[in-house]
Amino acid sequence: MALAAGFSYGRLGDFIEQGAYYAPPMPTPDLTIIDSNMRDKVLEADYHERSKEMEKLEIEKPMLYAFIVSKLSLDSENELKRHNNYNIFNTSKDPLQLWQALESLHLVTIEECGICIEAGRERLHDVYSGRTRVHHQVKGTV
Repeated sequence: MALAAGFSYGRLGDFIEQGAYYAPPMPTPDLTIIDSNMRDKVLEADYHERSKEMEKLEIEKPMLYAFIVSKLSLDSENELKRHNNYNIFNTSKDPLQLWQALESLHLVTIEECGICIEAGRERLHDVYSGRTRVHHQVKGTV
C-alpha cells in the first residue's frame, strides 16, 4: 500500500511509512545573495512555493483517503465502521487517521502472534498424538 500511495500521491503517501504527513521545509534566506531586496524577493517566492505545495497536499488528502478505502475488503470496511473514531476520520477524510485505525484493527503484535502459533502447535500435537480426533466428511457418505 505504501508503494502505491507513494507512486500515486508522492510525498503525501509517505505517511504510511513515516507515521506523519510530509511537511515541506521552511524556506531560509539565501545569504549568498548580497542585495537584501533581492534576497527578500527570493525568500518570498520560496514561501509562496511552500504554501502552494502545502495546499496541494491538503487537496489530495481526501483523494488518498478514497484510494485507501477502495483497496479494503468488505470485511475490513465493516470492521472499520465499528472503530471508535470512525465518524471523526471519515468526516474529515483524513488518510493518516484512517491508516492508524486500520493498523490498530489489523496488526498483530509479535507477542500475540507467538501465542497463536503456540496454540496452533499444541492443537496439531494433540491431533497427531490421537488426543483429538479430526473428523472429515467425505462427499456422498453419511
